[in-house]
Amino acid sequence: MVDIVLVRPGMIHKAEEYWSHSLPLGIGYLAAVLRENKYSVRIVDGKLLQHSRIQQTVDEILRYSPRFIGFSTMTVDFPIAVEIASQVKAKIRNSVILFGGPHINALPVESMKEANCIDIAITGQAEERLCQTLADNANGKTKSDLDGVYVREGDLISGRPCIVETDKDLTEIPFPAWDLFPQSHIFPMMTERGCPYQCVFCSHNMSHRIRSRPIEHVMEEVRWLYRRYDAKHISFEDDTFGMNEERTLGLLENLVRFNESANIQYGAQTRVDCFSLEMAQLMKKANFDYVSLGVESGDPEVLERTGKNITIDQIYKAVEIARKAQMKVWLKFILGLPGESRKSIRNTINLAAKLNPDKFSAAVIVAYPGSDVYRWALNGEYGYRLLTHDWSSFDKYLDSSVELDSLTSRQLKRYQMQMVFEVYFRNSRNRELLHVIKSNQNALFLAIKNCMKST
Repeated sequence: MVDIVLVRPGMIHKAEEYWSHSLPLGIGYLAAVLRENKYSVRIVDGKLLQHSRIQQTVDEILRYSPRFIGFSTMTVDFPIAVEIASQVKAKIRNSVILFGGPHINALPVESMKEANCIDIAITGQAEERLCQTLADNANGKTKSDLDGVYVREGDLISGRPCIVETDKDLTEIPFPAWDLFPQSHIFPMMTERGCPYQCVFCSHNMSHRIRSRPIEHVMEEVRWLYRRYDAKHISFEDDTFGMNEERTLGLLENLVRFNESANIQYGAQTRVDCFSLEMAQLMKKANFDYVSLGVESGDPEVLERTGKNITIDQIYKAVEIARKAQMKVWLKFILGLPGESRKSIRNTINLAAKLNPDKFSAAVIVAYPGSDVYRWALNGEYGYRLLTHDWSSFDKYLDSSVELDSLTSRQLKRYQMQMVFEVYFRNSRNRELLHVIKSNQNALFLAIKNCMKST
């Protein structure tokens, strides 16, 4: 028997195999905090274990006979997580089911009403709330005094929103408990939390206030990952790596020095207006294998409506900087942004083909709960229509949840596929395209299927 099992649901589609190997940073932190507070904890990560059936995840959880079962879910994972939780609760009658993650963060009360199996919903950054919540429950407390924690008592749900995160020092949170996961040499890391920007397509899961870890604390974790787990690749998962240029340059200089005796590759995502030549050159010297840039749209008017506050000129400049520093660049686009039209999508495809990135992704807009787009789609504003409340359809690559008056979901999916083929064909990268198709066969077949069934 263990006190708590933390769960990440398995694959909804076989197509997820290609990108389901990443370790979950949030669950890693929670497991470490629980263990530090003397709770026995186990992980059942259905994605890393490649679970394709709900029963596989259920059986793995039941092995431990836990009192508490905690689920971390994205919106698209919510239905399968609820089904797993319901089956576990039927087998372990006195178990307590806790849910957290981006979907719960946006819709805590609605999610508890939708799924009777959820006893407790925790919003915000759960390291600061989870242990106290478990202690309160064990002591028979039926209501929570903690902001952001919602508790079910019979047919009643009580709780209050978390308005502002605390000023808890991030150095007080232990390093993730990676020893509880399947062995890996590729690790995620976060050097700071929060994002001050107001992009309309984002669910704003983290606070808008930035909290940064000291450089030496970040380097301590890098050294720990290298020595204990033989890390080969570290991906910095900050919403925007490089927000504070002086701090970022200092961190990069430390990584350069560390790699004189190690050989770790790094990756990060940043904004085009935060990416300087000095930063790019140091990233290259520190052995970053790529930099990821959120471009979103190649149309100036659509780009302006995203709330991201960047320009086409800044996009060109950022890619030019990457090329000058001899860095690989991964550009990310979204089709179906506010004001999107066939003409604006054509501008986006042309920009992507002209920039010819080493790697790129073309997503179709998703109405993530908590985002402006979700609110607009619910209310029929800005030309958006919500197509479904089936959360498993809220997938930016494989399905559709929303469309516009000007573009149906089928048209958006077709443009998505067209963009992929055009960028490769127009740059004579046919062999690479064949490799991409071969590596993503399941995803491609599913995308075609969903494209045909879309309205």
